[in-house]
Amino acid sequence: MRKYYPNYSIGTDAYADIPMVCEKYGTKAVIIGGTHALAAAADLIKEAVADSNIMITGVFEYGGEASREHIDELNSHQEVIDADMIFACGGGKAIDTCKVLSQESNRPFFTFPTIASTCASCTSLGIIYHPFPS
Repeated sequence: MRKYYPNYSIGTDAYADIPMVCEKYGTKAVIIGGTHALAAAADLIKEAVADSNIMITGVFEYGGEASREHIDELNSHQEVIDADMIFACGGGKAIDTCKVLSQESNRPFFTFPTIASTCASCTSLGIIYHPFPS
């Protein structure tokens, strides 16, 4: 059973509604997230849009830190540039990275949180850090 709220939906089968919710925002989406989040969610998202008008232009790891450098790196990929919308998968830092990327490029983003302890998926605030030294 799905439940719809003003800005989010929940339920074990909520991914099935991706086309219904997202098609009005475009036909191309890029999936961005953390390593584990992408392993958990990317294929489910791809399956959900397989018979829809939405095409996934690419799947990218966000870089491990919500930083200016990683946002710029993501925005250097043609698949990211070509996307009408951004699908953010993961926890807080991955989602915050996508929030800033989408805001700066004036594109909608949709969150697919894979960890329950983050508020990033339901807040408008995006926290950006300096990357850790190598």
